[in-house]
Amino acid sequence: MRAPYDHTALRPVAMAAARTCLRILLVATFMTILGLAAAPPANAHAFLLRSSPSDGSTLDRAPTTMTLAFDQDILVYAASLTLRSADGSVLLRTRPPIVASRSGAPLPVLAIGLPPLLKGTYSATWQVQSADDLHRTSGTVSFAVGQTSLPQAATGPGPAPPVLSSALRWLDLTGIAVLLGALLLLSVVVPRSRLTPDRAAELRTRLWRVMTITAGVASLTGIAVLLDAVGPTNVVRVSTSGSFGRLWLLREVGFCGVACLSRLAMHRTGSARRYTIATIALTAASLTAVSGSSHVGAAADRPFALLLLLLHLSASGAWAGGVLLLVWLLILERRSDVGVRSHPLLRAFGAPACGCVAVALVTGIALGGRQVASPDAMLSSPYGRILILKVLMVGIAGLLGLRTSLLLRPAGPRRRTSLSRGLLVESAALLLTLAAGAALSVGTPARGPAFNPSVPVGPSVISTQVGDLVESAALAPNAVGKSWLRVDVSQTRRPAPAPVVGVTASLLGPDAVATLAMPLTRTEIANRWELGGVHLNSPGWWRLTVAVQRAGHLDNVWRVNWRVPSGRAGEREPLVSDRPWKSGLDRTALVLAMVLLAGGLTSRWSSRRRQRRLPTAANPPSHIEDRVLVRI
Repeated sequence: MRAPYDHTALRPVAMAAARTCLRILLVATFMTILGLAAAPPANAHAFLLRSSPSDGSTLDRAPTTMTLAFDQDILVYAASLTLRSADGSVLLRTRPPIVASRSGAPLPVLAIGLPPLLKGTYSATWQVQSADDLHRTSGTVSFAVGQTSLPQAATGPGPAPPVLSSALRWLDLTGIAVLLGALLLLSVVVPRSRLTPDRAAELRTRLWRVMTITAGVASLTGIAVLLDAVGPTNVVRVSTSGSFGRLWLLREVGFCGVACLSRLAMHRTGSARRYTIATIALTAASLTAVSGSSHVGAAADRPFALLLLLLHLSASGAWAGGVLLLVWLLILERRSDVGVRSHPLLRAFGAPACGCVAVALVTGIALGGRQVASPDAMLSSPYGRILILKVLMVGIAGLLGLRTSLLLRPAGPRRRTSLSRGLLVESAALLLTLAAGAALSVGTPARGPAFNPSVPVGPSVISTQVGDLVESAALAPNAVGKSWLRVDVSQTRRPAPAPVVGVTASLLGPDAVATLAMPLTRTEIANRWELGGVHLNSPGWWRLTVAVQRAGHLDNVWRVNWRVPSGRAGEREPLVSDRPWKSGLDRTALVLAMVLLAGGLTSRWSSRRRQRRLPTAANPPSHIEDRVLVRI
């Protein structure tokens, strides 16, 4: 008959583990609070800043060169441009032969020579590759020569992540997560689990072997990721030049070093602490390189964004890898010749897992505002929908982890079986989370020109001073159909030279059809004249001419260009809200970090008070081992 499990003996051990994890959590949370409190705006991916000709423009003379300027550095040799005419004929398909760098400009401006162009409309499709994260972006610039201007091209939300690239990144992230989980078990969980020396030594040997294998796999998958991103012909050029190449080499050297150290540490228990510290340092260097070569690492607030992503990768990877390794230990426990006991490890894993989840939650919220422009961007883009799936999987895994902690009590076989099933489902949810993270790492972030706030369709007002008159005009609702034209006229000279006796207006539409001068009616509002039933038959730029008549004076004529929105491209109807939410998410993450920090301090204070009240045993046991076996 088995001896009853002694919970009281493990209480000081659990408190010591909780204090260690709380220190790590408090430091990470404090760093996150400092960064969130003073984080500058972020930007990433190679988005087009400006072009000449500009999108939607009309030129009197055909251009001979097209210039494109981007918001971050690009690989010039990987850029391309295709020019098509209105009938779909390809007039130019080339890689840019000219790179012009303006004086004092840190980023290159691509200049592409164009063939002779006749009157008509043209569409130029460009593709570039970021020099920081090797991700591709593309877009279209439309312009016209000698005819009516074009509406601006609608920029799409970006394609879905490639399946092969996502699969390679998933293997890469899974290997890194298992490596981080093994480090967490080795450095925090095993010392606090109070296993016997023989079983602790056996478990450390297994964990060092796991780290040797996963570090080698991470090194190989890093090579595969580079080949997939740039192709075999550009591997040497990318890996030996530019920021991405230096970061990639740092990552590979770090993981190779981890594999070598883990191999050496497998049978050298006397210097295990030194090997552990060196392995943690090399792993941190490799993770820093991984973060620096990602979307967020290429942001304008690079140092803080790099810190956020580094904390997020470390915390979420350690949590996922730790759960996967615990499931693996549960499977090993079925073999009678393996002296591994998972139950004390599960108990000791609870506090570190809580710390990892807290850090991952705070940093994930802050990173979400840097990758997704708005709620509409989250709902309407492939990147946003994958992020929603990732959040759901994290929520499921967190609830299952809470359930596991509640089930860690002495119970019968039914509860132990339920515990094992819960761990299996939690590991599956975390694998799906890693798959979603891999797809996000190769996808196009949901921001940029495609997710700019829509132009409001409604009354617009333009004001100016013409001579001694201040005039303002408004069209309501300023949409295709019938609108009201309102004109306010104020005289600045005192006394006024003559009263305003009449106001007329005429419109010239995009179809070059002009209306006759239409008289406006004076209203009850002082100095306001209006005209109803103004027919706007098409969107685009209109020419409004307003003539103000005063007795004994020449007419005061004001001409202004007026834009009628089309209801397309930039004037979409918001789904929920297209307003940027980065600042709101930063504030949410800051408040959550402060709450977690306060909760951690309170928990530490309470645990110290409880520890002082516990009676000290005369002869405490040197090693306590859980005798309850968990079966799958």
